[in-house]
Amino acid sequence: MNSLSGIVIFGAGDVMSQLFTLHRQNLDVVVPPLALIDWVRAAKISLLGLGFNGIGLYGWYKALDMIVKSKSLLTNTISKVVLDQVIWSPICIIAYTMYTSFVLHAADARQAINHAKEKLLGLWIADCCVWPVANFFAFSIIPTYVRPFYIGIVQLAWQSYLNLVTTGKVPPLAFTWCPAILKESNTKQILK
Repeated sequence: MNSLSGIVIFGAGDVMSQLFTLHRQNLDVVVPPLALIDWVRAAKISLLGLGFNGIGLYGWYKALDMIVKSKSLLTNTISKVVLDQVIWSPICIIAYTMYTSFVLHAADARQAINHAKEKLLGLWIADCCVWPVANFFAFSIIPTYVRPFYIGIVQLAWQSYLNLVTTGKVPPLAFTWCPAILKESNTKQILK
């Protein structure tokens, strides 16, 4: 179930980002938007969902449940949120940006590493605006076996954003509603 939801979520996120890009281009064409989607690209991104949600995310949540064993629900939840943000999030961002570099852009290892370095800070800060809240609910009230599916709902929007950033359609930190960890004007200075 988690593998299937990962495939669908990652693929749908890519299709959504492609539709967003087409909408921003204001193409005056008679062809339906779905006819303009790069379905091969969406399929390649879908395969990443198999690894992330089907295998990685479920295993990560099981490991967190084994590692963090506080009797206090609040302490337990906050510990898991912090560990997820500090350990799992950077791993996912690096893996995602390198995968898209290899698969979508035919980059070599050096280019993929540079791409990951270039995107990591901005994506991680944006990640900090979304995932701690989503994970707080996941770790406090959602059973482990359902977490990847619940997270998948949030991940659909996140996946679209990641696709837009890694393909260069929007800069990292394009979330204007994100609490002012960084102001948009300071983003360029920090990411240099």
